[in-house]
Amino acid sequence: MRPTSLEGLPPTDNTEALEPQRTAPARSVVRGFMYAALGLGMMILFAGLAWSIRGGMEPPSTELETAPQTNVVSAPDPQIVSFKKGRLAYQVHCTRCHGPEGRGDGPDAMALRPPPRDFATRPWSHGETPEAIRAVIRQGIPGTAMTGWSELLSPQELDAVVDYVGTLGPLPSQNTEASDARKALLRRAGFEPVEPTIAASPLTFEGLDGRKQTLDQEQGKAILLIFWGTTCAPCMDELPSLDQVAKEFADAPLAVLPICVDEPDDELVREVARTRTKHLPLFVDRTGLARIQYDVQTLPCAVLIDPEGRQVGRLQGGKDWSSETVQTLLRTITSQATDLK
Repeated sequence: MRPTSLEGLPPTDNTEALEPQRTAPARSVVRGFMYAALGLGMMILFAGLAWSIRGGMEPPSTELETAPQTNVVSAPDPQIVSFKKGRLAYQVHCTRCHGPEGRGDGPDAMALRPPPRDFATRPWSHGETPEAIRAVIRQGIPGTAMTGWSELLSPQELDAVVDYVGTLGPLPSQNTEASDARKALLRRAGFEPVEPTIAASPLTFEGLDGRKQTLDQEQGKAILLIFWGTTCAPCMDELPSLDQVAKEFADAPLAVLPICVDEPDDELVREVARTRTKHLPLFVDRTGLARIQYDVQTLPCAVLIDPEGRQVGRLQGGKDWSSETVQTLLRTITSQATDLK
C-alpha cells in the first residue's frame, strides 16, 4: 500500500537532510544578537535615568558656585540685637508681674502688695533716667516683690534691659488738650493713635544703592514709615499718592521712608516701583526684623513718628495720601519739628 504523504520517507538528497541542522544555530545567533541589543538598550536607558536624577540632586556647577552673590544678608544691627536681648530678658524675668507691655497686669500682679509698677503712668517714683532704671534693676526695691538682678545679668544684658524698659513707658508729652487734639487729627486721617505714645524702636534698612540707614539719622524730623510689599496690590495703589507727599514735603522736616519687607532684590523692587514713583526714596529690609520690631501684621502698614521720636499713630491698609485730612496731619506734625528748633 503506497503512503499518502511524504512523512516518514527517507530523504532523497543529503543537502535537504542537513538543512535543519544549519538553520537551528542561525536562529540562535540571531536571537543572541537580539537579546544583546535589548540589554544594551536597557543599560543606556537606565544610565540616562541615573544621570538625570543625579543632575537634579547635585549642587550647581562650580561656575555658578563661584559667581558673586548680590543678596547676601548683612549682619544684624547692634541696636536691634540689643533691643531683642533686652526684650527677651524682660519677658523671662518681668512679665509675670509687670505684664507683657509693662502695664502692671501680669498674672502674679493681683497677689502683690504693693502692686507692680505700671510703666504707662508717670512719674516713676524712683526716677525715669537710664541711671535710675539701672539702679532699680540691680538693687531691687526693699519692701516690694522687686528683687535685685545684679547676680543674674551681665553688664551687656543689663544695659539692654535698661534700654528696653525705657521704651515701655510714654515719653513726656504735651498737655492734655494738645494731646486730645492730636488724637482727633490722627483719627480723622485714618490713623489709630498709639496710647500711650512709645519710643520708636531702633531700625536699620538699606537704600537701593546698598547704603545702610537708621531712624537715628532722621532725628528731629517727623517720620512716616511705610511697610509695603511687591506682591501687595493695595501697596502698589498707594505708591503714586505717597510719591506726591514726598515731593510736596521735600523741604519740610518730614522723612517719608517706604521699606519693602517682602523682597530683598534691589532690581526687582526698583522695577516694580519704577512706573509709580519719581520722588520717593525706596528702601529694603534684608534682615527680616522690621516687621517684628514694629509688629506689622498686614501690608501696607504705616507708622507715624513725631519729631521727639515717639510712635503716635498706626494705619493698616492702603491710603490715599493726597487727601486733605492726611495733608493737615502731616503739616501739623512737621510744625512740631520746627517749634523744637
